[in-house]
Amino acid sequence: MSFEQIELHKRVMKQIEAEPERWNQDTWSGWNRKCGTTFCYAGWAMNLSGFNLQNMTNPDDVQGKAAELLGLTMGEADEIFFWFPLERWDKDAAIGALKAKVTKVTGIEFD
Repeated sequence: MSFEQIELHKRVMKQIEAEPERWNQDTWSGWNRKCGTTFCYAGWAMNLSGFNLQNMTNPDDVQGKAAELLGLTMGEADEIFFWFPLERWDKDAAIGALKAKVTKVTGIEFD
């Protein structure tokens, strides 16, 4: 995994922590009336890398490109992208669980 890929993981996590109401692991790109566009982990990676997800309709394209951007194998991507925290209704606990999951899969430590 390159330095840039590690930094993208960290940027994604910081974005999710900064605006947890805009993190929705159920869909790569969605809409919330209160806060606007929402993204899952893969969606945030794509968005922060400059991709317009509104034009992408194939989930496999999003998964594959996000995995590439993040330096993940497809197996690793599956572990992160298709994982839903049991704590999903408690955003702080869910973010903690997400950090633990990404660290387990990638070895990246988050602040």
